[in-house]
Amino acid sequence: MKQLSLIGLILLLLIGLVGCDKEGQEIDSEKLCSYLNTENINKTVPIINDYLASLKSNLNDEEKLQSLTEWLKSSSCVIDATILCVSCIETLPEQSEISFSFIEGEVIKVVTLDISMSNPLKAEICKIQGASNETNVTLKNTESYSRTFVLGDEEGASITVQTQHYEESELVRDESTNMNVEYRYKPTTGFVGNDYVILEVYYNKTGENSSAYTETEKINFTITN
Repeated sequence: MKQLSLIGLILLLLIGLVGCDKEGQEIDSEKLCSYLNTENINKTVPIINDYLASLKSNLNDEEKLQSLTEWLKSSSCVIDATILCVSCIETLPEQSEISFSFIEGEVIKVVTLDISMSNPLKAEICKIQGASNETNVTLKNTESYSRTFVLGDEEGASITVQTQHYEESELVRDESTNMNVEYRYKPTTGFVGNDYVILEVYYNKTGENSSAYTETEKINFTITN
């Protein structure tokens, strides 16, 4: 009887050890992928926090952050993940930052997470950035070009790299554009060659799945006679 009790105790211990080994591995990364788009991005936060809550308590904070990046990288939808800094934001508790990237359509998006160094660690989305979208435009040096960005009141755009050969290169937002943002370009009279502008567009989606992110738009101009 004592022998059986001893065997039962050993089995329970083994089951417990196996359970510990699986700790942090049961959170569904595929569910994370199903929400990894700008419309549903905030739904990924509870999944990430479930993962953080499942980590072993004997890991130190940096090991927990490393475990999170490895878990993110193991997801089929994530291109890469990296720790940006540990306890670098002087709040109470301090915050760390992690970034990871994924592809939406043909655009690479980079998500920056603020990680509160609480117990357990808790994540929230700091910002989302889009990699450069490029547009190629050919026009005569007597023609003008315009592009409209349909943006809300809390959204906007700016010119980060100005064109070199222009009579007009500006962003307009007034009643003539229906309060949307319109980029307008007209090359220098007589200019023939290449030019480009880089715009940064800020989006702030509202509602249940609200999120804020920026996208970089590069417009390449080929100017002919």
